[in-house]
Amino acid sequence: MLPTFGGYGLYWLILRRSGLTEVSTLMFLMSPVTAVWGALMLGEHFGVQTAIGPVVGLAAVVVVRRGRNPVASLAASR
Repeated sequence: MLPTFGGYGLYWLILRRSGLTEVSTLMFLMSPVTAVWGALMLGEHFGVQTAIGPVVGLAAVVVVRRGRNPVASLAASR
């Protein structure tokens, strides 16, 4: 129960400080973190197919964070 409150607390804190895009970006990392956690704590199998998930999640975060504000970058280029 406590981790749930901690997770929601951090969710709302980041939402308030950084905005919706930052919070949505972090949602891409939930599955990779869960897969690693399951492998470390529960001894679940972590093979090549499982490792592809974190790579895709991290790539999505990089793509979203690089294109943070296209309007501001367009205005700066003028």
